[in-house]
Amino acid sequence: MSSIWALLFLALSSVPYSFESEKVTMTLDSTSVVVEGEYTFRNLTDERVEAYLYYPFPLDSADYPDEIIVEEADFNFTPRGIKLNFTIEPEGRKTIRVRYVQKLKSAYARYILRSTRSWVQPLKEAYFKVSMPSVWKKIHISIPLDEVEINDGERTFSGTFSDFMPESDLIVRWSYGEIDESAEDQNRQ
Repeated sequence: MSSIWALLFLALSSVPYSFESEKVTMTLDSTSVVVEGEYTFRNLTDERVEAYLYYPFPLDSADYPDEIIVEEADFNFTPRGIKLNFTIEPEGRKTIRVRYVQKLKSAYARYILRSTRSWVQPLKEAYFKVSMPSVWKKIHISIPLDEVEINDGERTFSGTFSDFMPESDLIVRWSYGEIDESAEDQNRQ
C-alpha cells in the first residue's frame, strides 16, 4: 500500500500546476442537493499548461447528477464523475466553476473532499456553505461550520478554512420536522 502512495506522490509532484482553493455551496431540499463549486488552480511554470482533473460524484447518497454545468473547462462524462480539461496561462491562475444537481436517496448528502488529499498539499483556502430548510432537525455536519444564519425559512451553516487538508468528506445528515434549537450545538460536537 505504501508503494502506491509513493507512486502517487511522485506522479503528482511532477504536475506543473497546483490546486489552491475551493468555494463550495450545498443547497438541500427534501428531494435534491445542488452543489456549486469554484476551484482555483495555479500554473507553477512559465509555460502554458494543459490541465486535467477527475471530478467524482458521491453516488452512495444521491443519483448521478441530472444536471451538470461546467464553466471555464471542457468535460467528459464517466460512470462516477466527470473528467475536466482546461488551459492555465504561464504563471497564471484559473478558476473552474462546476454546478450539479442530484436527487437524494435519503436524509443524507455527501460532497467528496477526500480527493483533495491526492494533491499531497493542503488547500490555501477552503470555504463551505450548507443551506437547508429551517424546519429540519437533528442536523449533523461532518466538518465544523460555525456560522449559523436563519433567513426566510432557510438555515445556513458556513465556514472558511486555511491550509485545509480534509480528513473526511463533507457529510450532512438530518431529519424532517420542527426546528431543533440544539442543531447549532450538535453541529459543533
